[in-house]
Amino acid sequence: MIKTFSSDIDAFLRSMDDGGEKTLPIGEKKPKSREKILQLLKDHPNYSARKLAEIIGITPKAIEKHLAKLKAEGVIKREGPDKGGSWIV
Repeated sequence: MIKTFSSDIDAFLRSMDDGGEKTLPIGEKKPKSREKILQLLKDHPNYSARKLAEIIGITPKAIEKHLAKLKAEGVIKREGPDKGGSWIV
């Protein structure tokens, strides 16, 4: 069975959102934007900051700040041009 792009996103968002209910074990924190960005880039290295912002629900500017910090720390690296390139995690 072929998964659709939207079903992948829906499943990811469901896994990241507790929906107001306590679904995480006691003592575990809800994943932060940085962790969500890294997971999305591992699965979809060609995503743009705009696409990441749309999925996570924060502004593209906030995504760009996270990406800049991750690049400065050496966690991620950009390969190729801004349009058509990809991220290496």
